Amino acid sequence: MKLYQGVITGVCFFLAVWTGRGQGAEKQFSFAESLFQDGDTSNAIMEFKRFVHFYESDPKLGQAKLFLANIYLGDIQTLDKASSILASLSKEKSDFGAQAKALQGFVNQYSKDSKKAFVAFMNAKHLEMQNQFSDAAQFYHKVYQAHDRTAVGPLALFASAKLNLLQLNQAKVALQHFKEIQKEYPDHPRRAEVDFMLIQCMEKIEGPNDQVLAAYKSLGAQKPKHGFAKEAMQAVSRIEAARFSIKRHQPKKNVRNYRVISQRMESGAYTVHAEVAKGITEEELKATLEDCLLSAGEKRPKRESKVLVRGYYTYPLTEAGSLSWTPGNQAVYSIVKQEAKDVITDTIFDLFRKK
Repeated sequence: MKLYQGVITGVCFFLAVWTGRGQGAEKQFSFAESLFQDGDTSNAIMEFKRFVHFYESDPKLGQAKLFLANIYLGDIQTLDKASSILASLSKEKSDFGAQAKALQGFVNQYSKDSKKAFVAFMNAKHLEMQNQFSDAAQFYHKVYQAHDRTAVGPLALFASAKLNLLQLNQAKVALQHFKEIQKEYPDHPRRAEVDFMLIQCMEKIEGPNDQVLAAYKSLGAQKPKHGFAKEAMQAVSRIEAARFSIKRHQPKKNVRNYRVISQRMESGAYTVHAEVAKGITEEELKATLEDCLLSAGEKRPKRESKVLVRGYYTYPLTEAGSLSWTPGNQAVYSIVKQEAKDVITDTIFDLFRKK
């Protein structure tokens, strides 16, 4: 019995130590990562090295080594240390090993002609990793301006353009950069992505107009030769779906009762004649016409068909207004101001109806 109790106590002690060690590893890694995110690379190096030394069997060991390598790549004096870590880690059959192998290949390819330019690029990369996107975009562009004829120069211009488009919402700046890449570096290693993102810039600036749609279609037609042809055709589908989709803009709570009199093709438009409630406000009338438009839009014979809703207080005598929608455009209202005589006419007509 005492032996059994001793075994149980030993197991519990081992589990407690193991759990505490796991928690310590997690805290140590988080601390080192937070130092890097704060830009304190010197202390980040020290804490990542501490993690590697004390937690050799932790699942995040490979990630810690990758962090160390990345930081070392930001200093021309420690490039050899980075390469040593990457060479060792790339031998491992793991995701981190594959990442290390890819990073080592990147270093070998882009640091040959100018280590100074490469280190500057990696410092801009560090700012990006730290989510300092504005500073990173500016730094990348400075790297390009100073080292535009090195292997890393065109990559820096691309990185700046991408951040301006996706993180900083500076589509006009990004567009200029992408156009410069197309002109100066027709064989840019990210050329396929450049072509696609340039059109994305156009869409952000101009909206999904005919020119943007045609550009996406032209890129998509190059499938499978073009690397981003699939994404271009997905953009085409998205834009066309939005063009032929009628969306609600007025508050649904403002919709009032209405009765559809007829709906059919008239003069090239799917036309709906509907009677609306009397005494409603202009906001309520607009919401009611729009609700009728949404319903009619689902029944139009072709998705390319124009839809026209004509509302009446008393059909067909007094018109309340109309709502016209053409695919790819915003719906257009035409509200009729009701005069006193129209109110009298409606009242008289209602009396005859009741009889």
